[in-house]
Amino acid sequence: MAGMEHGTDRARLAREALAGYAHGPNAPIEARAAALTNAASAGSLVPVEGISDLIAIETLARRRGRDPAAERVTVVPIGGAHAVTSHLLLFGPQGADLVLRGVCDEAEEEFFRRGLAAAGVGTPRTRRDMERLGFFVCVEDPEDELIRAAGRAPIEALLDSRGDLGSFETLQKQPAWRDGSFEAQMRRFLGAGARRKSRYARLLVDAIASSGCPARWCRSRVGPERHTRWSTASRSASASRSPSALTGRVGDVPAKAASSARATTPGSSAGFSADSDPTDAGSSG
Repeated sequence: MAGMEHGTDRARLAREALAGYAHGPNAPIEARAAALTNAASAGSLVPVEGISDLIAIETLARRRGRDPAAERVTVVPIGGAHAVTSHLLLFGPQGADLVLRGVCDEAEEEFFRRGLAAAGVGTPRTRRDMERLGFFVCVEDPEDELIRAAGRAPIEALLDSRGDLGSFETLQKQPAWRDGSFEAQMRRFLGAGARRKSRYARLLVDAIASSGCPARWCRSRVGPERHTRWSTASRSASASRSPSALTGRVGDVPAKAASSARATTPGSSAGFSADSDPTDAGSSG
């Protein structure tokens, strides 16, 4: 039956995995707009590339007993690393002066370094410098970190419980992927469906053993953190801005400032889509 594997209602499970988060064709725009509205009263801001990163970080925070909303921490999916400078200018020392933290893909590290320098946050030359500023570079990306942390057996059990194991095994048999590592195969599988990365972000965090978090970026300073830097002056300035004005200002940042972090974005590689996944109509995570 279409949309079913092993009797599992995949569409229902997909909706449950994305509960509380924007999904569908307009998900990136809706998620970013909602986050920017919350940023008007935030004390800390975590710019991330996409919705799957947002879901993973917030899920991890809750697993560790933190409440991002209560601690006035806003995670903003900026829509790609090319947009990081404009957000850092708006919310960093030259703007709202919020406490900044972040996670980025290995391939996008230079965007974030240049953005941090342009916004006056710091001039990181190494990854250790990045971490001192509260920004963690994932190898290769947050999904890869989580896949390696969770391990093969728990992930295969997870795929089976969601009705996706058969599709994943089909991908593993393809000539382009049959000799690849499990981690590479899984990353490709998540990227093959339009919403898989978002659907599995929460599930991968939950698959990690509850005794600590072995994913390296989970140990970094990213995410909700009790802080003291949020000043009364900054709070008053932020409170005086309407959400609509705050949202509009991201697009108003001078192009020459934002261009300092721009470079050629690596193209996504073509590959086999294991199935048509009925839950994948919509935006990428």
